[in-house]
Amino acid sequence: MPRTLTYILAAFAFLFCPRPGLTAEATLYPYLEVAGVYNDNVRQQTGGNGRGDFIATQLLGATLETDAPAKHFTLNYSTLASQYVSDSSLDRTFQDHYVGATYYQRITPTLTLTSSESLLVGDAISSSMISGAQVPITPQLMQTLIFRSSSINSAFNTSLSYVTPRSWTINGQIQQMLFNSSSGSSFGQGTMLSADHPVTEEVKVGGQYNFTDFRFTSDYLPVESHWPQARLSISPSDQIEVLLRLGPIVFYSFGGSTPLVTRQSGWNINPGGLLTAQYAGENLRISLNGGQQPGLSDGLSGAALNRTTTLSLQRTLTRRLLAYLNVGFLDISSSGSDSQLLMYTIGTTYRYERNWYLTAQYQCSRNLYSGTSAATAGVPPNQQTVSNLLLVGVLWTPDPRRWRWQ
Repeated sequence: MPRTLTYILAAFAFLFCPRPGLTAEATLYPYLEVAGVYNDNVRQQTGGNGRGDFIATQLLGATLETDAPAKHFTLNYSTLASQYVSDSSLDRTFQDHYVGATYYQRITPTLTLTSSESLLVGDAISSSMISGAQVPITPQLMQTLIFRSSSINSAFNTSLSYVTPRSWTINGQIQQMLFNSSSGSSFGQGTMLSADHPVTEEVKVGGQYNFTDFRFTSDYLPVESHWPQARLSISPSDQIEVLLRLGPIVFYSFGGSTPLVTRQSGWNINPGGLLTAQYAGENLRISLNGGQQPGLSDGLSGAALNRTTTLSLQRTLTRRLLAYLNVGFLDISSSGSDSQLLMYTIGTTYRYERNWYLTAQYQCSRNLYSGTSAATAGVPPNQQTVSNLLLVGVLWTPDPRRWRWQ
């Protein structure tokens, strides 16, 4: 997993060396947030809220953006220190981290390369605070929050896209995902191939195929997923994009015997589909995603059906005031295990002076476990864990640093 990020940075260092006579530019945006937090269920107890606590947090981070002709690289990093007033045993000093990296290069007028890495390290409460408004609620983030102990969650993909005007758009992708915790680990890697053809200026139709090979700790047997899909893409304007993907999810489970599992090989078919809709206006941005797709279980027992719904809404109220709403629902369903998480965050950011911002947010999460997932989490099955978090802070963003070279 750290090796993946190393590969991205190595590629960045190599590919961003511009040819003689061409200019590249790098910009660093650092930030520091100091906040007071109240959480009414710091030990994540079930059947109602447990003991609450006040928490002092210091969030350090930076964004590095680098541009060269036909190339762009972005690296985001943040880490968190937290001190609990009553539960000092829960203190964490820069043990939680978020890393996000993206790379884009236009190789030819019709061929582009993109790569991305997203890494979350930490426990559920710290991960929710370190992400805050900086990271939209995604299936990856929700999977980290649903597993209450410390975990490592990584998602990497790289793709090549071929586009010809008013003709085919072809995309090939390689992807990896990892979930690792004290109870075990799950790993998935696979490929994706898609092709779209325009029917009108606003509508495209096509097909897609996803293959993923899921591997786990030695106690669990591997599983493969095959997912053929039909695609419908609608873009009535530059501000609106809608993508619908539908097709059967086919799992193939390998047979064998381990100390925990004895299983015969076999096939399993389930319905699958995803809807993605985005609106990007001048003062309003909305992103909606939902559906059922193959994915990792909650770090315990292999592949699963992931049913997800995410909503992100960002509204500029005035030149100084920004409001946002993030909602996420995740249902991880696998044999003998089921976990659910509902999470929503409401917040505002007010620009007080040039480099100073006031932030406030309320966050609520609700977990529900059953089967083996409840036993691993150490909670009674079918009892809900509810956690409410209130944060008020000050954000300092120094003037960016810029470098140019040839």
